[in-house]
Amino acid sequence: MDGHGWAYEGQLLEVCTEEEQDILLMRMKNHLPTLKKFTYGKHIVARVEKLTSTVVKPKNRAPPQPQPPPAPDPDAPSGSTS
Repeated sequence: MDGHGWAYEGQLLEVCTEEEQDILLMRMKNHLPTLKKFTYGKHIVARVEKLTSTVVKPKNRAPPQPQPPPAPDPDAPSGSTS
């Protein structure tokens, strides 16, 4: 779907019957995380979220991983003097 497709999809969601809308939403649901990555797709996602009252998270974004503490520098002075 190109940038103009979101307008077409939005129009379909407005003029279709409730049964057709349920079918469209069910088929679109799996593609929403991917669509959210694109500017035009965000319009579709916003419309679907409004109709279904759900929030879609972007796909392929791993949660932030905790960073391990830095290893001690072997060349640094140990802090004890003799």
